[in-house]
Amino acid sequence: SALWVPTSGIIDVPSAMKKLRSLAGLGDNFMLGQEVTNIKAYADEFVVTMASPGKVEEFTTRYVINTAGLHSDKIARMVDPDFPYTIFPVRGESAIFTERSETKTSSLIYPAPEFYEKPDGTMHCTVGVHTTKTFAMDREGNFVLEDGQYRLADETTLGPLNRRRGDIGLEDYGSDLAPPEKFHQRASFLPSLRAEEVRQHQTGIQAVLANSADFQANPDERFPRMINFVGICSPGITAAYPLMERLCSFVRK
Repeated sequence: SALWVPTSGIIDVPSAMKKLRSLAGLGDNFMLGQEVTNIKAYADEFVVTMASPGKVEEFTTRYVINTAGLHSDKIARMVDPDFPYTIFPVRGESAIFTERSETKTSSLIYPAPEFYEKPDGTMHCTVGVHTTKTFAMDREGNFVLEDGQYRLADETTLGPLNRRRGDIGLEDYGSDLAPPEKFHQRASFLPSLRAEEVRQHQTGIQAVLANSADFQANPDERFPRMINFVGICSPGITAAYPLMERLCSFVRK
């Protein structure tokens, strides 16, 4: 009736990204706050045009690694107008509750997977509404350490509830949000949880593919030095390191 996975856990994703950026050792080569507006492909290089308020810049590069999330299909089509995949935005909403002794958990709890149909008729599998532990933070917003480990907080999230699929804008994080009761109804695996304890928490939008059942992580067919990572939805963070290894194998070739 259940499967226990003792190696499951949580990480602080922003801190992990900052650490990877530091390890890259590229310093000022990280150009933040820039919008890519065009990419021209040539035989042995690309010319990338970027825009920021009041300024347009270009640079050349031998490789383009496209990891633009919800905009990755648009970026891919800048180089290859015939790129066949399209992003299908799926908004996941989450709620949160403060644990009591009757609702305290020691690990992550996932219900049985569920499926929904996508525009091309294929089915997308999702873990649905599950619990995720959170890390304790002090008043200054710093994580609390105990014996060198992050201390878990008494707050646990419920989600995602994937209510809006394909019918939302790529940056619509706040319209038509589900009431807390919707999350409580899906948390039948916590029978002691009371409806009034659940409150709205946060939202995110997944870059699901409308016309593929899996991630697309491959070089462009016409310009193989353009490597597209498109439709990297859940479990994209969990799979990040194997995806990096896949990228390195393409570059080495």
